[in-house]
Amino acid sequence: MGEIPGAREKLDRLGRALRAQLVELIDDLTPGADLGLLFLDEPNVADWHEPLRYSYSSVFRGERPEGVGAADVASRAAGLLSPADWDIAGPQEEIDGTKRTYVLTARRPDGTRIEVRTGDSNSAVLYSGQTPALGAVRPIMTVRPPDGLTA
Repeated sequence: MGEIPGAREKLDRLGRALRAQLVELIDDLTPGADLGLLFLDEPNVADWHEPLRYSYSSVFRGERPEGVGAADVASRAAGLLSPADWDIAGPQEEIDGTKRTYVLTARRPDGTRIEVRTGDSNSAVLYSGQTPALGAVRPIMTVRPPDGLTA
């Protein structure tokens, strides 16, 4: 089983780009957040089927500044991502009783995804991001022995 040439480098490049975009969003939308808590150091197995596929992913929680509404944060996120070649869905408003939640989903042509979720019920802003899942090693090829023979 050998490594697929260039796969890890591509995955690492996508991971660095995702981290940079998340840092920009977090700094702008939730200033003062502790970016030391943004863990995006190593890829994880995203699909356990052969060949294993890996992706970078992270979830981060920040706090909206006082006086800034949830809808404003979601709109601002869309404004930051639109010019950076992200395909934007939302912000969509979800209503559960009297609670309003705003969800912005952004996707890049390379398959990277970011979601920003915030609501009126508290000041939390939840960021999640994930690169596409890429195979990094070639699968093991097994051949069944002919009938009557053992391996």
